[in-house]
Amino acid sequence: MLVIHKLDSSIVILKLISFLFYLDLLCFYYNYKAKIKNNLNVNLGQRTETTKKFLSKEGRSYL
Repeated sequence: MLVIHKLDSSIVILKLISFLFYLDLLCFYYNYKAKIKNNLNVNLGQRTETTKKFLSKEGRSYL
């Protein structure tokens, strides 16, 4: 009976550890995704400003 109890507690501990690891990966994924999105927005914003400056120097209109 004692062996079964130890086995059950070890399974519960393993499940808890795997759940925490899963949460950690999930948080890492969403942080990584947000960083990529922020970098993309910054890069696109810089490109449009650069493009506007270039086109205004050339005397062309831009949309």
